[in-house]
Amino acid sequence: MAIAGERFALQNLRPVYNVLGIDLGTTNTVIAVWRTGSPSPEVITIENNERSIPSYVWCKTDGTFDVGKNAARNLKQFPDDVCYDAKRMIGQHFTNITALQSEYWSFKVVNNNGRPAYQLSNGKIIEPEEISTQVLKKAKTIAETFVGAILQHAVITVPAYFNNTQKQATIDAAEKAGLNVLSIETEPTAAAFAFNYDHKRFDDYNLFVFDLGGGTFDITIMSIQDGRFIVKASGGDNNLGGRDFDNVLIKELMKRLKETGTQNSDNSKPKIRLRALAEIIKIALTTCDKHV
Repeated sequence: MAIAGERFALQNLRPVYNVLGIDLGTTNTVIAVWRTGSPSPEVITIENNERSIPSYVWCKTDGTFDVGKNAARNLKQFPDDVCYDAKRMIGQHFTNITALQSEYWSFKVVNNNGRPAYQLSNGKIIEPEEISTQVLKKAKTIAETFVGAILQHAVITVPAYFNNTQKQATIDAAEKAGLNVLSIETEPTAAAFAFNYDHKRFDDYNLFVFDLGGGTFDITIMSIQDGRFIVKASGGDNNLGGRDFDNVLIKELMKRLKETGTQNSDNSKPKIRLRALAEIIKIALTTCDKHV
């Protein structure tokens, strides 16, 4: 969560400089800022009362980047040049990118010296770290506009099961975006920070933190003692999240389309349409109180 810094508030500490908090998500990114001397952080409202930006980057032919909603809107028109799911590739070896993931991507993934990378329509290779850098730059710009000052320091959250290579790749991406990373926090731990800040009566409790995101599923068991958080156990799956639920639905939709004689469902544009439909179905199913 972007409000991971709240653990310092439990100790009555306030930052001596503005700190940017970023939940760098697989599908969406949330931004917060803790102003100098303020008792707590503020989650930033981007536009239309929304508190997140899509983690999509449109790599334009002129070498510039467009991040967020406009990039997501152009996915259908430029399927090879709109990059997403960088969090699933950052710090990974190419052999770890499974067919279950790549089968449903609209862009092309290639082996770049043993690491996965995007290959754009013009043949240019873009590393996932660069995509994360562009998202972080966008987050930094939004926060600086909100605060009216330059921001240099950040706290960033990552999945509980991120290894050291993935964490370091995230730090490197942030540094390229002009940010000094004060701390890398796991997402379930950050959630526990926020929970205890709002409910201090739960001191001396054990917490079971369930974190199901767009790309990952993490569980952490923690104890809270005198405002201190102690992680007892942590585990998760970096390939089990909302995106994977979409993929299962896409697979079923593709199967049914082929049964009806529909062709070309394996091409990029039909895949994009199917993903949008699958997400709509997934959201509808979450509010359905009957078995279907």
